[in-house]
Amino acid sequence: MNKNSNPKRGGRAVLPLVVSDLIERANEGFEKYGCPLETNNGRSALLDAYEEAQDLTMYLRQRLEEEKSEMKANRAEVPTANAYSVPVTFENTQPTPTMRLYLARPITGCSYGGVASYYALMKAQLEGQFRVLSPMTAKGFLRTEKRFKAEYNDHPVSTNHAIIERDRWMVKRADVLYANLVGSQDVSIGTVMELAWGHDNGIHTIIAMEKDNPHYHAFVLEAGDIVFESHEEALAYLKELAR
Repeated sequence: MNKNSNPKRGGRAVLPLVVSDLIERANEGFEKYGCPLETNNGRSALLDAYEEAQDLTMYLRQRLEEEKSEMKANRAEVPTANAYSVPVTFENTQPTPTMRLYLARPITGCSYGGVASYYALMKAQLEGQFRVLSPMTAKGFLRTEKRFKAEYNDHPVSTNHAIIERDRWMVKRADVLYANLVGSQDVSIGTVMELAWGHDNGIHTIIAMEKDNPHYHAFVLEAGDIVFESHEEALAYLKELAR
């Protein structure tokens, strides 16, 4: 098999494209399964990875053969090469966002990994468009929790008083509040409170929930300026709003 040549300076940096693809892929998985990929999920990660690797190998060989045919058709020689050694760099040209977005969603009963992954994914998807505020800020001490409880009075940041006052302060600072209630099994009292604060303070409130959602109630519906039936619709609206 022919070897590759040393790279020349080209066009777009690949790393940010891959990061964007990973975020999109993670979001698709979240929407399909209702949670991010987590450990101890009942599946064999080794078998899943091996099967994916088999497919990858087939696709790679397919493309190599296609390139070989294309080069022969163009009467071009396949160059030989040394190892790739030039680092790829790119500059962050994203403008500093000015609008603040508070992200609300049910937390009690969920795992730390699932909740933290959701907020990290949302921040990545809205990077450069909003300054994202969330109730998980400075709560890394909860990372060992398999399921969140309603209160943690053994830590100053998570006492009942601290939770309600800090979350209300964040909501009041926000320009937009987005409550993702899709897939909820039980009513989230905390999220309903956050929606009420947003509505009372004239903040643009956006809700995503299905019509059979346990939150589908007149008070919740009227507290939202716009109610979407899917997270994808709400996310697309947020991106348009930030332009």
